[in-house]
Amino acid sequence: GGKFPVTLVFPKEYPSMPPKAYLPKGFLHPNVYPEGLVCLSILNGDPEMGGQWAPALTVGQILQGVQVLLDEPNLSSAAQDEAYSLFNFNRDKYNQEVRKQALRYQDKENDL
Repeated sequence: GGKFPVTLVFPKEYPSMPPKAYLPKGFLHPNVYPEGLVCLSILNGDPEMGGQWAPALTVGQILQGVQVLLDEPNLSSAAQDEAYSLFNFNRDKYNQEVRKQALRYQDKENDL
């Protein structure tokens, strides 16, 4: 159970177009690109690419979606090779790295 800084960036076209969610650059997770962009279907506005964005989604629902994704990675939509490989082939090492990552942000908790 860690606390991580999430940044939501809203386009001018919001709510017609979804915001983008970012975790810190280098965040270890199968569904987070190396630059920090979160790969989550509800944040994808292109239905042809599996996007499930709906203008009625609230910020709370978006953050809840990110939280669920952090706990339950979507391995059919991997965004990061290192995290995907660790999660699938060396779960103990993956869990160890995730715990280290949580501790790094625990020190910054008062800044969140």
